Amino acid sequence: MANSRTPVPARTYRTPGISNVESLEGYSPGGYCPVNVGDKLGGNPKTYTILHKLGFGPSSTVWLARCEDTDASKAASHALKILRADLSAPGKHPELEISSQRLELEGRTSHHPCLLAYAVNYLHAFDVCHSDLSPRHVLFKIPNAEYISTASLQNTLGPVVSERIKLADGKPPSKHSPKEVTQPASFSGLSFNSLKEIALIGFGKAFPEITPPPTLQCPLIIFPSEVLFGYPASNKSDVWQLACLMFVVHTGTFPFQTEPFYGHLVWHITKSLGPIPSQWAGRYRWDKYKSLTCPGETYGRDLAASFDKAQPTKSLENRLAEGPHLSSAERKKLAALLGSILVWEPGLRPTSGLVLSVL
Repeated sequence: MANSRTPVPARTYRTPGISNVESLEGYSPGGYCPVNVGDKLGGNPKTYTILHKLGFGPSSTVWLARCEDTDASKAASHALKILRADLSAPGKHPELEISSQRLELEGRTSHHPCLLAYAVNYLHAFDVCHSDLSPRHVLFKIPNAEYISTASLQNTLGPVVSERIKLADGKPPSKHSPKEVTQPASFSGLSFNSLKEIALIGFGKAFPEITPPPTLQCPLIIFPSEVLFGYPASNKSDVWQLACLMFVVHTGTFPFQTEPFYGHLVWHITKSLGPIPSQWAGRYRWDKYKSLTCPGETYGRDLAASFDKAQPTKSLENRLAEGPHLSSAERKKLAALLGSILVWEPGLRPTSGLVLSVL
């Protein structure tokens, strides 16, 4: 029988040795704009010097830059979002989006689950579901960033971690790629207790609750279990994702570690929540959620064992012990809250407003 798998395209670049960086294959005609730390963008009267990387996504890279103006009083730090060329306006490459002078911090959320719940509850008050409450969409504003000196700001961001880019054939990279690929700033010099303002972003997949999408597109690590079994995405799906965020805030890991396949996620969830409800048998949507692999490759898993009546192998409270900053009483309270959210049946989960009232 002939092999039906889709051929894997040849790589242009060697895989970098550092993690948490954009795919280098995006550096091609029409793709990411090549940017290096130390580059100067723009010109008279404003020149932007790239100081560090703040983040990246499928459509852009985001950089911290110092704006040097001919009017010294207007010099300030900015976040520059540089879109892929194929997403920029005609005749422009690249397109820059310049933030206000208050910088935003992505990812690490310190001890602010209450602010997260408040932001989600605000959305739900307008019957809007976010659908992708992953850490990359949670931002905190650094207070008074516009007044911080360049040296102090760089110390706050942490060291620049980069690696030289090499083509797969060993040749030097072309003009379509930067000289180096850079990790986003670690913010190792930042006092997270100083963060008071939150911003929730990433509304590209948000939807009115009365019109849920046919499929849910969010990272597998926070994927709400009921959607895999035919339930529509809802505000209770957001609450599931909120619980995953709260868990990672306190432990540094997600509650359900998994390989990149939906069927495997279900198996990992059963290890904490117990068996799938018996009434869900035969409802898994294999037509929508098979795998996260290349088209033409299907990785299924027999779900029969996931309906077994075996008990969870490790309770949420025991896993929260991985967060040493929590007292015994705090751990019990948080475990009770997460235990009420991370349940199979979405109708049994509390609303975001009830979660907020408990925090």
